[in-house]
Amino acid sequence: MDDRSAANEQAMRRYLRFLPWYGAIVFAGAGLFAMWRAWDDHARGGADWRLFESGTRTKGVCRDLVTKKTGSRPGEADYFFTFEFEADGKRHESSEREIESDAYHALKPGAEVDVWYDPADPGKSASGPEEEGIRWRAKDAPRRFAILGGIALVVALGLVVWAKKRAARRDTGPSPVPEGGGGR
Repeated sequence: MDDRSAANEQAMRRYLRFLPWYGAIVFAGAGLFAMWRAWDDHARGGADWRLFESGTRTKGVCRDLVTKKTGSRPGEADYFFTFEFEADGKRHESSEREIESDAYHALKPGAEVDVWYDPADPGKSASGPEEEGIRWRAKDAPRRFAILGGIALVVALGLVVWAKKRAARRDTGPSPVPEGGGGR
């Protein structure tokens, strides 16, 4: 074996020795990101979901429907709408709210929509067409992200344990053969 191939082999061994550590870092980062995302979705979606549970319900009107192209494929789009409602004798208008495709296609400008709002601050409101997306963000998405994050962290821990065992085995050398030739 020439010097060049010996150097390449040594570099490959060094790379393979650290590969589990690199994998552990990647999986730990992905796991922590997924856990943060679960917490963030739960916190944001939970505030909106509380409007459905404890807000004041009234009727509103769909003002506008907006489609925004999001992807490179034909037909990929996000759907938004705005609504207005009356609370405490004042008219309140929503910002653009994202809704599911089915809800978007079922709505028409001028259509009546259910609205829930916070009586202390009518600017905080949610509507019936948003309910499915808010439920997903408040309840379903956090669970799924937490599960994925937990799995990624367990994989990262497994890679760390594996790397440590490999390092310990490499440092102590091969295990000795027991007396009697190692047979039964």
